[in-house]
Amino acid sequence: MKARILTILCLALTLVAVGCDKARADNHAHDEANAEAPAEQKAGDDEEAKPEEAKQEEAKQEEAKQGELEQVEVAKAGQKFDPAIQAEQLPAGAWYCDMGTVHWAAMEKPEGGKCPECNMALKQHDPGKLAEQKEKAVEAKEDHGHEHGEGDDHGHEHAEGDHGHAH
Repeated sequence: MKARILTILCLALTLVAVGCDKARADNHAHDEANAEAPAEQKAGDDEEAKPEEAKQEEAKQEEAKQGELEQVEVAKAGQKFDPAIQAEQLPAGAWYCDMGTVHWAAMEKPEGGKCPECNMALKQHDPGKLAEQKEKAVEAKEDHGHEHGEGDDHGHEHAEGDHGHAH
């Protein structure tokens, strides 16, 4: 009987030790992943610290990059794009499936006004409206890009030390 109890006790202690080593290894892997993250976070922090002029200059450069996108021709009856393209590449007036990128477009609106690939409602490409929407999105992002401080309650709470992940 004593031998069985000792065997069970040894087995339990072995399992605990193995579990602790695995947890330590998982934490070590997590720490290594976080060691690389500060460089990415620093880039994001630098973004907030840049003066307004620098942000405007970057926005102009981004617009120039978008202007460099190669325009595509779209078949009247429609065609699939694989890989997907940007809406800015479409000719004005094209009907397209807007999923962040464009995987299908046509120059004539198909019957029913839905994408034949995914059945989503199609939009008609208007370069002026698209640029305006993107500008508003950038402004909204900048307006909400503030730090949360005391008294800044947006309906969520963070536990002290909570960085959005569990250990």
